[in-house]
Amino acid sequence: MEPDSLDFKRTLKKACSEDLKDNKEIKEKPLLKLGDYVYIDSSKGLLSGKLRYLGPTDFKSGHWCGVELDLPYGKHDGKVEGKRYFTCKRNYGLFAPCHKVFKQRKADPTDKPFKSTRFAEEV
Repeated sequence: MEPDSLDFKRTLKKACSEDLKDNKEIKEKPLLKLGDYVYIDSSKGLLSGKLRYLGPTDFKSGHWCGVELDLPYGKHDGKVEGKRYFTCKRNYGLFAPCHKVFKQRKADPTDKPFKSTRFAEEV
């Protein structure tokens, strides 16, 4: 299943939604820390990735989360308007307001880190 296909996006959204629904931590909005695996409620849909930056930015006021996405649905490589906030591959970087970023539930230590492509393989 291709990452751009409608079936893939539906499968990912369903899997992530179920994960979010079952995540009791989200109701309490746990504190985010660098390295956390997170979900982002973005204009491109529900995305997942690893938190790489947390704090203020020069490009907009407020606190922002810089995320290295699992798939190339981002807008940059961690550098915005000439300033480097974090490093990742081109089109894997995305900034979102902190209220749109949610920590993923804690995984079993034997699990591999969540990758959105995992759900496509299980279908």
